[in-house]
Amino acid sequence: MQCPRCGGGFEFAGGGQHARCMRCLTLFQMGPQGPTQVNVQAPGGGQNQEFENMMASNLGFGPPPKGAGKHNIPDMRVGDMNVRVKINGMSPENYAKNKVSSMIWGWIIGAIIIVLLVIGGGILGIYVWYQAKKSGTAAVPTKAPEAATWADKPT
Repeated sequence: MQCPRCGGGFEFAGGGQHARCMRCLTLFQMGPQGPTQVNVQAPGGGQNQEFENMMASNLGFGPPPKGAGKHNIPDMRVGDMNVRVKINGMSPENYAKNKVSSMIWGWIIGAIIIVLLVIGGGILGIYVWYQAKKSGTAAVPTKAPEAATWADKPT
């Protein structure tokens, strides 16, 4: 049997009347229709993990496993059910972070490529201009060439 909130395995106490998820530490009461979540509220309202652990201890459960806890479970409330939301195997927060990070790195890499192309084009242009000036092919002649005449031919 698995937890309906997170898919973790159950541990049982109280002769099988109570179950606790080993991953999210949610408490359940076992009935003929299956597990029903037990909503534990600390005195004064709200949720308090220490109070929930104390309540679990009173039901017969041992200390919670290391690394387990509700803070690891992204979920949202739909009616009277908790729904665990995952996008491509990640929580919505992690999915959004990965997408934004990918987009930012894409822009950074694209900007670097454009800067390198502009610098390379500038260097190539300066090199071509320098070579043309050095060889003299870019110089404009100052006087027209003289026309050859028949008298200039050797006989």
